[in-house]
Amino acid sequence: MEIIIGKQGNQPFPITESSVSRRHAVFRYNKQSGKMTLTDTQSLNGTWLLGSDGVFHRITAETAVTPQTLVRVGAKTTFHIKDLMVQPKEPEQAINVAPLRQVYERYQMRRVELENSASNLMMMRMAVVTVGGLIGTLAAVLLPEDFMGDPTVGNVCKAVVTLVLVVVGLLAVSHKGHTVVEQRNMNERYFHKHYCCPRCGYHFGMKLYENILAEGRCPNHNCKAKFVEKK
Repeated sequence: MEIIIGKQGNQPFPITESSVSRRHAVFRYNKQSGKMTLTDTQSLNGTWLLGSDGVFHRITAETAVTPQTLVRVGAKTTFHIKDLMVQPKEPEQAINVAPLRQVYERYQMRRVELENSASNLMMMRMAVVTVGGLIGTLAAVLLPEDFMGDPTVGNVCKAVVTLVLVVVGLLAVSHKGHTVVEQRNMNERYFHKHYCCPRCGYHFGMKLYENILAEGRCPNHNCKAKFVEKK
């Protein structure tokens, strides 16, 4: 590994001091042998190393160094050799969260549909009871009391038929209600599983998709992934 140190060098930190040359010194590191050296490139103001006596000494040839060696280039720019070996941080890649829009919109649309179905079930229950009452009334008016040969038996038959019709109707509505409940639970499970951060799995709850996109980052403090929408 070779690193040019200077105002136009490739060291992992900027150097702007005017007394530092554009290509002031060269650091070399042999990974196989572990050897580290520093060479001055005949700079005007020199390259200096802090000695064991606490004084900076100018180097005139290739000099062995360690990660703890303190270096001064120019008049006052100082750094340790280990500072040269820091790997530059890769830029954070934004995550495309466009699929979350579809998840949110699908969930909300399905939720409204199921709420309407639940409201319709209430109306259907009332309708079954009402129709059952009308059938019972019509049977009492239209059928003679002794159509079964006995007035008491006839009235009982009318009541039983009305009751059976009402019970059958309510059972059908109840079955439909269980189906709606199961579909609602499935919709909630789908939403909880898919409406989350693609990186950490943090669930966004009922937070609007547009708000998530506007914030641009995962609200989970342990993640903070960057979001972007690419259609």
